[in-house]
Amino acid sequence: MPYGGTRRSARVDPAWSGGCGQRMQTSLARCNECVVYHNWHCKGDWKKRFVKIVTGDFVDVPRKFLVNNMRGQIPDEVNLDLPNGKAYTVQVSKQENGLIFQSGWAEFARTYELVQGDILLFESSGSSCFEVRIFNQTGCEKELSCVAMKNTPCLNEKSMPHDNDMQSPKNERCGNMSGKSHTICKVCAAFYYWHHMDKMRFFMVMMGVRASKNELTIPKEFANNVRGKISDEIKLEVPDGQTYRVQVDKEPNEVVLRSGWDAFVSAYELKEGDTLLFAYTGNSHLKVQIFNDK
Repeated sequence: MPYGGTRRSARVDPAWSGGCGQRMQTSLARCNECVVYHNWHCKGDWKKRFVKIVTGDFVDVPRKFLVNNMRGQIPDEVNLDLPNGKAYTVQVSKQENGLIFQSGWAEFARTYELVQGDILLFESSGSSCFEVRIFNQTGCEKELSCVAMKNTPCLNEKSMPHDNDMQSPKNERCGNMSGKSHTICKVCAAFYYWHHMDKMRFFMVMMGVRASKNELTIPKEFANNVRGKISDEIKLEVPDGQTYRVQVDKEPNEVVLRSGWDAFVSAYELKEGDTLLFAYTGNSHLKVQIFNDK
């Protein structure tokens, strides 16, 4: 199921409140047309994103994204850049409903073991370049796609277990603390991702799956690794700077957002099928971007 754009915010960003064509109310409510125009024309390419759920052996760029973002300029190929520093060139073909990734996509899918239900976040960084984040079916990032192990002297084989059956398909190598190289395995990448990486960590949740109008359950793997760093209250921040305080219930097997979550759901008219991207910045602070189901 494609997700064509971000949710229209309920409140105006004072920095661009002009040009709406309507009188500003005291609540600073903004019209939908103004928000849509701002999303596509004023944010810059680096903030233009779309989400795709893997449902088969191909992925396409939605037509709506092409029209609003690429301004009708259809490239012959696109570059896919991952957080781990690797880049892939993929040939594309124009279809009625958008662009289809073709030659080069199969290698990308094999490398990161894409399966049905995985979630891909594409962020435009130019007319023919996307930064890509890969999330598994639980909503957590696939660590192998995030960890640039080549220059990381973190993994002493004596300090953590290895499972030969969990090696990456490409049999990549990295240096350990003794200066020797060893195969990057999933356990190795996961250990570094959760315990050493200083970048923001992301997770995704779909309304109707792990979230309702009354509560949101943080993916278990994410919760297990940040539980001790989150207070009993967390701050949610949307792209225009609006923030919401939500109470956190730390149950034995899960971390759940409850009191205050319903106000967030109501403010942004969240419904089943909407997808939410969360970026944990530390200090019990989550940045949120909302993608609608159209």
